[in-house]
Amino acid sequence: MAPFDGAAPSCGLYSSELGSPSIGIDTLCECLHIANGSDQDRTGILELIAQTLSLEIGDRAFDSGGRNPSGISRSIDALGLRSSLLTVILNIMIGEDQASTDCLLTMGLRERVYATAFDYFIVAPQTPTQAKTQLKNDVDNVIDFWHAVHQDSKRLTKEMFSLADASTSSISKDDLEAEKKLKTFVQNLHLLLLLLADEIERLRCWIDPLDEDGARVDPVIAAWMEKTFPGINKRKTIREIAGLAWDISPQVAIHLPDRFRTSDTWRVELQALIRMDPEVVEYLSDALPLLLGDSAFFKEDTITHILTWERCPVIAALSLLNPRQYPHHTVTVQYAVRVLRSYHPNDLLLYIPQLVQAVRYDSTGLVSELLLWMAGRSQQVAHQLLWNMKTNMFIDEEHKDPVLFDALTTVINKIIAGMEPSAKRFYENEFTTIWRLTEISRTIKCFPKGHKREEACLKALAEVRLNQFTYLPSSPEAALLGIDYTSGTPMQSAARAPFLARFKVKLLDSAKLEKFALEDTSNPLDIEVQHYSWKAAIFKVGDDVRQDMLALQLMTIMKDIFDTSGVKVSLFPYRVVVTAPGRGVIECVPNAKSRDQLGKQTNCDLYAYFLSTFGDEQSERFQKARRNFVRSMAAYSVFTFLLQVKDRHNGNILIDSEGHIIHIDFGYMFESSPAGNISFEPDFKLSHEMVMIMGGSFDAEPMRQFTALCIQAYLALRPYREDFVTLVSLMLDTGLPCFRGRTIQEFRARFSPNLSDREAANYMRRVVQNCFLSKRSKLYDMVQYHQQQIHY
Repeated sequence: MAPFDGAAPSCGLYSSELGSPSIGIDTLCECLHIANGSDQDRTGILELIAQTLSLEIGDRAFDSGGRNPSGISRSIDALGLRSSLLTVILNIMIGEDQASTDCLLTMGLRERVYATAFDYFIVAPQTPTQAKTQLKNDVDNVIDFWHAVHQDSKRLTKEMFSLADASTSSISKDDLEAEKKLKTFVQNLHLLLLLLADEIERLRCWIDPLDEDGARVDPVIAAWMEKTFPGINKRKTIREIAGLAWDISPQVAIHLPDRFRTSDTWRVELQALIRMDPEVVEYLSDALPLLLGDSAFFKEDTITHILTWERCPVIAALSLLNPRQYPHHTVTVQYAVRVLRSYHPNDLLLYIPQLVQAVRYDSTGLVSELLLWMAGRSQQVAHQLLWNMKTNMFIDEEHKDPVLFDALTTVINKIIAGMEPSAKRFYENEFTTIWRLTEISRTIKCFPKGHKREEACLKALAEVRLNQFTYLPSSPEAALLGIDYTSGTPMQSAARAPFLARFKVKLLDSAKLEKFALEDTSNPLDIEVQHYSWKAAIFKVGDDVRQDMLALQLMTIMKDIFDTSGVKVSLFPYRVVVTAPGRGVIECVPNAKSRDQLGKQTNCDLYAYFLSTFGDEQSERFQKARRNFVRSMAAYSVFTFLLQVKDRHNGNILIDSEGHIIHIDFGYMFESSPAGNISFEPDFKLSHEMVMIMGGSFDAEPMRQFTALCIQAYLALRPYREDFVTLVSLMLDTGLPCFRGRTIQEFRARFSPNLSDREAANYMRRVVQNCFLSKRSKLYDMVQYHQQQIHY
């Protein structure tokens, strides 16, 4: 299952599978350079290219002869090659313009070159996936193309437009008409130059995230920007640019707010353009938030356009079920439910907490019907829904939710009543087994912490038998084959009594697991077991793990964004499932121990532990472990900063066998923190021993790598700000302690939505500097040591 349905651009220069497109384009560029020396060869090459490049920008064609798509990929991986190719073509055209041998050829090709350039900008800004050296070369190619376009814009004359054949779209023999076409063409080129300049500066943030090399747009580009767009954030200028982009391609226009974040006016102007003619962009799911951004639209008849709108991503559909984000309207709910039903139920598993909360606002009954539809198509989805609904019927372990209790009771009863006998048997076996395992936590709570509690845990675990087919809720791919009855281990908490147990499991895909579970056999556990695994889980009673579920859901999406965009950082979003009010099952992080455990076992700090475990700093093992530490530290630092995760003592920080750091236990985040929500701790933990592993000083190379990765991770997440806001916003009415009134405003602000990428990079660097060797982290560790004997 892909947890996050972000768009993944195609790779290579051409969208179709052509083997090695970069090699082909490099060869073509060489041929163009060679042909540039011969008039005949040059003309022949240009004629061939004119047949290859398209006048189409996105899905909107400007040539009257129909579509001739070139199939050039819009992936950022191909940006450098695209720019190099177009630069070579423009340079060859200089000779053709000077010779004035074939104005029709050069003007027609000029239009195709610029259409191909604009076509790159029909998608939202992409996170670069290239290695730093390659990205730098690609940016240099874009700069060369910028200069080629700039020079070409100064060479254009009205005679070029009047000399061309009257059958083309750009030509007129009338001087006034030619003058008008020249003006429009130059305006279009100015927009292209603006987009290219912005892309150059944006990508420089990835080449030099620490802003150490003083890398800036070169003086010619800077001077041109100052002269041509002196008031880039003025409403009049924004309106003109937005209108121009809309005329060229609505697909280019709708992404202007994503490119120029420093003013909200971009969004306002695009909203106005879309509302005037929504049919033009109804095939673009990215245009939908702009259309709905104006609440007045919900009072107009044109809202029915949404019913035929292109399918949007899952989280965008969820936002339409949330009255905090959009006014509640039957039409938008119908669209959202239609979209959600177009996805496989397994693709919606990650979003079950929000879907269940959406029943709270379900005046139409459509969301409840959606849950029934999901449950009817997958038994495991049904189980996850039932566990979640049985929990969220209540505010806590004792009090019913006055809004959700009756509504969810109805849905629960319908799901169970609709089960086939085999499905109902599977459900009863699963829920009974998990309840018995979780109940052990309640049973052992009355025993004093220590040997007596350990004995009680082993005794209670020995009474649980696996006689039917079941699986771990926190690892739904793990069919239970047996219990390690010697593994029952009470955890550190004295107030509550969570315990850990280990299970022999068979890993199965969802379809196969359900097939075994639903088979009408006398021994459902009789499955192929030559290849089995061991998995551990923690069972809790008396603790609301819904907050952990939310934190880990957001972490899962962040990990997916990092993996897709190629940011080399590491997260481990272990899984947590709430099974009843105050009850939950937690996946164990494999091959990891808490920093507290390591300290008590070795009586040394983390840096000394790394040296004793992985060897001296020059060894390959230490270098690899430090690289893993730096990458995971960067990811968790950004994560804990954005969610304001607190209580970061060393019992809540793990180190695995490969050197990764892993944060657990998210009982304090957003607006809640220990000691009465005073937010004593810094934005994230960056203690002395952590710094020592990363070189010992802020200017050490590993520490600089850490800071750069923090910035890159932050930049990669910023475009998805509203997706994260949607998921958190839908959970506000749960009454979880982390929500205290200003969660969304403060959460959104931490993404610095109105800063450019360079400004945001500098902001994140300041966050790192402020957390570096924070005295507040050390004081908090000292307090936890004296109160709970947690090693530091």
